[in-house]
Amino acid sequence: MDSTVTFLISIGLCLHWEARTQMGTLPRPFLWVDPSPMVAKGADVTLRCQGQPGSDRFQLWMDGEFREERNDSWSQADFVLSSVHDWRDARSYRCRSGQGLLWSELSDPLVLVVMTALIRPIISASPGFTILPKTRVTIWCHFPSLSYSQSYSVALLQAKSLEPLQLHNITGRLAAFSLPSVRTEDSGNYSCIYYRKTPPYRGSYPSSNLELTVLGPFPKPILWAQADLVVTPGTNITLWCSRPRLSSLREVTFTLWKSGTQEPLQQQPTADLWTDFSLSSVSPEDTGSYRCAYRTASGRESEPSEALELVVPGSLPKPSLSALPSQVVEPGQHVTLQCRQPPRSALWRATFTLLKVGSPQPLQSQSPAGTLVFFPLLSVRAQDVGNYTCIYYSRMSPYQVSEPSDALEIWVTDELPKPFLSASPGQEVVSGSSVTLLCSGPSWATRFVLYKKEVEEILHSMEAHEDRGQFLLSHVTPRHSGNYSCSYQLGTNKSLWKQPSDALELLVRGEKPSNNLIIILSCVSLLLLLCLLWLAFFCHGSIPTATMDSTVTFLISIGLCLHWEARTQMGTLPRPFLWADPSPVVAKGADVTLRCQGQPGSDRFQLWVDGELREERNDSWLRADFVLKSVDDWRDARSYRCRSRQGPLWSELSDPLALVVMTALKRTIISASPGYTILPKTRVTIWCYFPSLASSESYSFALLEAKSLEPLQLHNITGRLAAFSLPSVRTEDSGSYSCIYYRKIPPYRGSYPSQALELTVLGPFPKPILWAQADLVVTPGTNITLWCSRPRLSSVKEMTFTLWKSGTQEPLQQQPTADLWTDFSLSSLSPENTGSYRCAYKSADGRESEPSETLELVVPGSLPKPSLSALPGQVVEPGQHVTLQCRKPPQSALWRATFTLLKVGSPQSLQSQSPAGTSAFFTLLSVRAQDVGNYTCVYYGRMAPYQVSEPSEALEIWVTDELPKPSLLASPGQKVVSGTNVTLLCWGPSWATRFVLYKEGDEEILHSMEAHEGRGQFLLTQVTPKDSGIYSCSYQLGTNESLWTQTSDTLELLVRGENSSSIIIIIFSCISFLLLLLCLLLFAFLCHGSIPMAIFVGLASLAVPADLITLRHPERKAHIPIAEEPQGVIYTQLNIRTLNKKETDSKRTPTEDTVYASLNLD
Repeated sequence: MDSTVTFLISIGLCLHWEARTQMGTLPRPFLWVDPSPMVAKGADVTLRCQGQPGSDRFQLWMDGEFREERNDSWSQADFVLSSVHDWRDARSYRCRSGQGLLWSELSDPLVLVVMTALIRPIISASPGFTILPKTRVTIWCHFPSLSYSQSYSVALLQAKSLEPLQLHNITGRLAAFSLPSVRTEDSGNYSCIYYRKTPPYRGSYPSSNLELTVLGPFPKPILWAQADLVVTPGTNITLWCSRPRLSSLREVTFTLWKSGTQEPLQQQPTADLWTDFSLSSVSPEDTGSYRCAYRTASGRESEPSEALELVVPGSLPKPSLSALPSQVVEPGQHVTLQCRQPPRSALWRATFTLLKVGSPQPLQSQSPAGTLVFFPLLSVRAQDVGNYTCIYYSRMSPYQVSEPSDALEIWVTDELPKPFLSASPGQEVVSGSSVTLLCSGPSWATRFVLYKKEVEEILHSMEAHEDRGQFLLSHVTPRHSGNYSCSYQLGTNKSLWKQPSDALELLVRGEKPSNNLIIILSCVSLLLLLCLLWLAFFCHGSIPTATMDSTVTFLISIGLCLHWEARTQMGTLPRPFLWADPSPVVAKGADVTLRCQGQPGSDRFQLWVDGELREERNDSWLRADFVLKSVDDWRDARSYRCRSRQGPLWSELSDPLALVVMTALKRTIISASPGYTILPKTRVTIWCYFPSLASSESYSFALLEAKSLEPLQLHNITGRLAAFSLPSVRTEDSGSYSCIYYRKIPPYRGSYPSQALELTVLGPFPKPILWAQADLVVTPGTNITLWCSRPRLSSVKEMTFTLWKSGTQEPLQQQPTADLWTDFSLSSLSPENTGSYRCAYKSADGRESEPSETLELVVPGSLPKPSLSALPGQVVEPGQHVTLQCRKPPQSALWRATFTLLKVGSPQSLQSQSPAGTSAFFTLLSVRAQDVGNYTCVYYGRMAPYQVSEPSEALEIWVTDELPKPSLLASPGQKVVSGTNVTLLCWGPSWATRFVLYKEGDEEILHSMEAHEGRGQFLLTQVTPKDSGIYSCSYQLGTNESLWTQTSDTLELLVRGENSSSIIIIIFSCISFLLLLLCLLLFAFLCHGSIPMAIFVGLASLAVPADLITLRHPERKAHIPIAEEPQGVIYTQLNIRTLNKKETDSKRTPTEDTVYASLNLD
């Protein structure tokens, strides 16, 4: 009965799980028709149903009834309707996809209109056919007299593709399609038809074509590089230029331009929507700004694309990049990245660019007047975590480019790496053992703490040592069992702790009773063995060779440990960065602070002066400040360097910093030509006149920014005049300048600065940067902050920032501030906030900057969501192209929608288009790892009333070499005993179609099976030790048998015989007893020269006390008492090896009495 009940319960659980599984559904698929939903009677049409990757079954439904089902590839099925009929096939279609046990929802309905011999409509337009941009155009469709016009709908079509653009219900004999504020993208051929509202959807043939021409340039293309924009010299790079889809264009010629050149670099005629420009073996001369454009055969051109900055590093020394106040920032706080040009670089007017490792586009660029630039990262969050570098370069020939700075890692506290807790020798130990809990964290952790579940207080706390904390639990007992976790602290902020590690369960067991006796006997045997060795030494006065061997082994082990410790201390940290505050040029008697910034976690700093150690100190975990009070022109005007330490490791010394102390030397005289107020792009020369010096070769000149005394350019003195050249000045060069001279060798004594020279460069200030601290598709009712930042300008202090929205005459907000940035808050957003935003700034005298680049903000509204599909598929091989089609649903009546492609997790939109039809095609060219991710799209109107769609369902794009790696698990575990059944479970994505299992050492596939719900289960029955080994698995995509992903991480399976640990202990014990016995024999032999026979007869008589020995004979008995206190004892030893050999005759040997000895045990 018990077996029957168990069986029925198992069946019930299986059915319950099966029922729950079928309750789930897949996302609805996307159904479209090729070539058009408007087809002529008798034509062939294909209905394409695209589902989730991994879909293996598809159904087509017509007018709410099931029509056809088929198995197809892993994401798409084609249903072909041949020779369509205006009665049978002019219907409403939907589809759904299946995967395993699950079915998707039905797709949105698709109406198929079959055109028949109805009277054609007539089309016209007002105010004309050739018009200016932003004009409102009305396209009129005239219909014949219909007995029931309310039964018909009218559609405006793109004439060549027959794609429906707008739909209207007929209320008379005239339909008006409005095209508000047309643009060049609206140029093309239009036609219209009418068709029945209810099935069968029979319609007229299209009207004659109406060609509409909107004057002006075509919309701008997009230019990007399929590589990082800092390119190693000698590398080949490809630039891609793509244009929007325009119905009026077929073949165009793409052109690539470089700023500063009069002739185009390359030209490419093509009918495609994109082309590529190859730059081979790039050099620093290829550094610069690139743009592309396209034009038709008639010479009509597009607007140029946005500029693309390409940088090829050259021979200039690398800059230094530091973070203020710190590399670790709390969410919502600001951090400023300071990129500093090294003093030995003589490049004037460098352009500095901030880069993020892994991002193909530069983040920010500035061209300051000085040798350093400040890049603010405002209100940081998870997306800002990563490694940053910076470069500097000139924009004019000869092109000079620096190497990238060392990478600087920025962390946001809620995104810090989680610590990892491990146990040594393991998580399961026996009572009495010592256990070390090792908490590993980043190198800049300063303190570690250990917690135990259900214990409120911290269990242990310790300073970090080499990025980890070691917590020793000695002589653990079962009460130490439990769940442990750890955390680490950053810097000196005691409240700044990282979230704890994953819990680690420690299990302390008592020793197994069955093994206790064996272990005790083994220990006793080993102790006796040691005693025997000591006795042997006592008897012979020497140490056995085995003991000497153990000693030598111990000393070698100690030597290896010391050698490892020495090698560990040979490593070095990256060199720190040293700078002077307020300036490296200071007046005698002033105070100056030398700041040394090392790697996070640095705990000791040294300051070196002229190659000698001056000061050492412990400081915070990142930076140390060395304050020089009342600097002297002899003692302190020296060359300084610093280094930092972390644990046992010291960094290299920093680059040298020369501290110039100004004294009462005669001042210089400064002037400029051609003048002090000049136009942009003019060459300006600043002249510095020096007094008569006895040895001018011993001095150097420096051009300074007058207010900060920051050195801008350096020259050696060759006479009494120095010329500092400022080629092609810009508004950023406006400001105050002065110059000094100082000794070339220590002590660096210098003159006081000359009088300040005020230089004014006319024109607008450089453009600011506008960005949003959130995704640009914002939920209605959300509050959002827009940040506007400007470059650092020495000529101005306070500025007024202004926020503008396209289409409005008045500014939205204004913010006066002396900071380099400000924020504009938009509260409780609605669809009316959708649009293009820009910001600018102006000074108190009314001088304004150029406006920033536009920022597109989208607030979804009531329009139905679009559908997003991938052609040819969602999984693409590296270097191939994929086109994402965003299609507006048929029920949306919005004209001239703007479509925007977004990538989940990216704050900026990727591409935007305003096509004439109901769909936009976004091309991802030559895809690679960076393109992997989830994409969505939206569409919206640019004019009031603002209408915005919901985002489409996310579409995941994968590149085959970046597909998720499968994972392999073993049940019940990786260590099993012989005879067990083991299941190897290979997990992959839901759209995997087949799994395979490999074993290391076997050339062929071990097992192969169809995927089931994203996994493959491989059963190994009755395993034996020969099944031990290293296993891995992989999965297949679609029907392409060559398209396999990379294999999973390896899993080691270990099959042992039962109770192997006990057998080992028993074997060890037996060996110990045998060794003990042999040692006893050896000891007896060494001490006595003979082996007592009693050992072979029995050892019991050696230990039993006896007071009487009885001799027995068959005829007589005698009792011999044993003396209680023998007065003298004489021992005789018989050496049987010295006895003479003598032959005896057994026949003549007399028979003697046999004497028995007995022990009286009473």
